[in-house]
Amino acid sequence: LRMSEDQHGLYYGFPSVPSSSTGATRRKVKVGTDFSPDCTLGSVTTKDEVHPDFRADIDAFVQEHWPKLGRCVDMQYSPYHTTPSQDFVLGNLPGHKAVALFCGGSGRAFKFGPLLGACLADVARGRTPRFDVARLDPRRVIECEQENTMRDDEDAALGKAHVPWGAQGRGVYSLSTRGCYDVIASAANQAGEAVAAVLTESDSGAGGPIRLCDFGAADGGTSLHFWGKIIRQCREAAPSRQIDMVYEEQPNADFQSLFYFTQGRIRANGDAEKSFLQEHPAGTVFVSAVGTSFHTQCLPSSTLSFGFSATAMHWLSSKPGPLPPTAIHHSQLAADAPERQAWVAQAEKDWNAILLGRANELIPGGRLLIVSLAIDEEKQCLGHTDAVKRKMFDEMLRHWKAMEKEGKITPDEFARTAFLNYYRDIDECCRPFNDTSSQAYKAGLRLVSCRTRVTPCPYRAHWLKEGGDPMEYAKNFVPTMRTWSNSTFKSALDESRSETERDSLVDELFTRLAVAVAKSPEDYGMDYVHTHLEVKKMATS
Repeated sequence: LRMSEDQHGLYYGFPSVPSSSTGATRRKVKVGTDFSPDCTLGSVTTKDEVHPDFRADIDAFVQEHWPKLGRCVDMQYSPYHTTPSQDFVLGNLPGHKAVALFCGGSGRAFKFGPLLGACLADVARGRTPRFDVARLDPRRVIECEQENTMRDDEDAALGKAHVPWGAQGRGVYSLSTRGCYDVIASAANQAGEAVAAVLTESDSGAGGPIRLCDFGAADGGTSLHFWGKIIRQCREAAPSRQIDMVYEEQPNADFQSLFYFTQGRIRANGDAEKSFLQEHPAGTVFVSAVGTSFHTQCLPSSTLSFGFSATAMHWLSSKPGPLPPTAIHHSQLAADAPERQAWVAQAEKDWNAILLGRANELIPGGRLLIVSLAIDEEKQCLGHTDAVKRKMFDEMLRHWKAMEKEGKITPDEFARTAFLNYYRDIDECCRPFNDTSSQAYKAGLRLVSCRTRVTPCPYRAHWLKEGGDPMEYAKNFVPTMRTWSNSTFKSALDESRSETERDSLVDELFTRLAVAVAKSPEDYGMDYVHTHLEVKKMATS
């Protein structure tokens, strides 16, 4: 057997043997090539229709290795299906634990028939397969298919990091997260000053539309009043210029609620004030949405006047690696934990990509204000401040671990649970601006200011001031955690479980949290810790 591999495939030739069809005195040689699934040479229509490129490649292989062979007698395709990884598929059918599945033979399953049959029988009888078939799990094929259809590894977090919780078109996120309104309100004055500087200092696109963008906007409700003030400011300063208001979010966001909020069909927390679209004459303010991740460039180059992001850019583009059994969030890791470095490196990579995308989008003189969850100088972070006794991630971990010990979730499901985000400290936020060799710096971004700020949990503040029914407090408070964390727990559950079963298990987790909160309300709260970072785009040569 002689084999050779190049960019077109794997070539092979078997030794010559007597031909039973033509007599013992005449010999034939089989020469073939095995192509990978991503091969782009021609297309197969029938077994007899051989593409000239295939024929030429095999002829070249024969000429190199067996130049004295005679003429080609026959050539045929022998097509077969392969999985993306070329592995077999063996295991329980996702969502149907009673179904044992084998498929994806990839042209060679017959060689492993007895072993595959025995392992399949083990799966069907609920036993551990006699051979480790973990790499053949049907879920791996599904994940591989998804990865092959995604453009880059930013999508590794899609569906796991932050999937909207609740019915679409109801504004669930904004109506359940009162604290986010306070966070955005705390940045309003700084944003107004930044926009004033843009309108005064920048002449790029003078007379053309003023483009504004909300990066990581969720369903748009929490920032509605914020943008109403900014748009009013722009209209007063430049009444002849149109406003292009762009909302950026991942493609599975609740865009229906976003447009309902901007059109005034849903009121933000019951507010009777008109939305900015209703406030201004038709043809002056335009709203659109972009379903491209902020980890890459989302808008045309040099078109953005002012960009803003609140409580969004801590989300990572992909999972850096596993966490130990004592953590579901990176903030729970010790400083010397071996798992920590992978998360630090991914966060740095994503941060540089985020800033470079914005540098490309901003006009010269344009400004960007990022209000991002962080770890402050006192080592405080979201749900983990000195003012609150119970630490949020510790409590989530405690109840999730209890469900594992009770057998309600498996050890593998518990181990898969990890929040795909990272809270940068001030040094990590400012590093690209202090490094003149960084891509963001070379692209013209300069730091204007960066500071940390703690925003108290409004639900806890109200409880401490007014008191009331402890369970009512828990029912109001717990959803503000669930809006952004529900998908982390649900995506960790095995896909062999039904959708209803997975939803039920996550419901139980948050019910347990609510019961615990009701027992000692004063011990629970989700204080916000953010960095407020403002940057300016300089003209580049």
